[in-house]
Amino acid sequence: MDDAGERSFEFYRPPAADLCFSAEHFSNDWFNDFGIFHFCSNSLTEPAIAKSTQKGITLAKDNNWLISFDVNLRTNLWAKGTQPRETIKQFIIQADVIKVAIEELDFIANGEDHRAIIHAILDTGCQLLIVTDGPKILNLYSQSGEQSIQPVKVKAVDSTAAGDAFVGGLIFQLSKQLHSKGAFKQWLSQHDKVNNALLFASHCGAYAAAHAGAFPSLPTQHTLQNYFEETAK
Repeated sequence: MDDAGERSFEFYRPPAADLCFSAEHFSNDWFNDFGIFHFCSNSLTEPAIAKSTQKGITLAKDNNWLISFDVNLRTNLWAKGTQPRETIKQFIIQADVIKVAIEELDFIANGEDHRAIIHAILDTGCQLLIVTDGPKILNLYSQSGEQSIQPVKVKAVDSTAAGDAFVGGLIFQLSKQLHSKGAFKQWLSQHDKVNNALLFASHCGAYAAAHAGAFPSLPTQHTLQNYFEETAK
């Protein structure tokens, strides 16, 4: 942790629990009702877990679920000699919702113009691309246009899990407001709903950044509301 609450990671892996989940562990029954399948690049770092992740995506697509991908890049999880960028690109083209931090967009772009990469991602079928930059303005791109949102400002204590809280808040909002994948396109055209969902997500991320720890810093609806009511006084 640095003085501004920014963190860095070391990983002890393998073994790790996520690597023990195989494609055979999926059950078709899990996909009976509409849902959102979410994954990040950490579950692409080893061949076996990448195969498991692909199985989940395939089952989700077969059952007309929404696919959400938070790139969440941790380069030190990837074995030397592997190509994270190419693997990530293979999964970008399968996602409906993609969240990248600005430095992850830099990594994917690999020197190319950001705007060109953003349009290329949208052309693959991605319906909503969100680019975050910590406490700075976040930008979202869809076939319905572009929006910019200023996240709420807090005093950062520990940025661990802030991105996870942000994505969790967004998926929570989508799960409340969508009952089918077909409704997502119409939802995206309603800018007020999109804006409110992203504001809620940014509040979740800000709450996590303002509290120490990973799991302890994740908000509930109750703690989220109470915290921002208190800070507004």
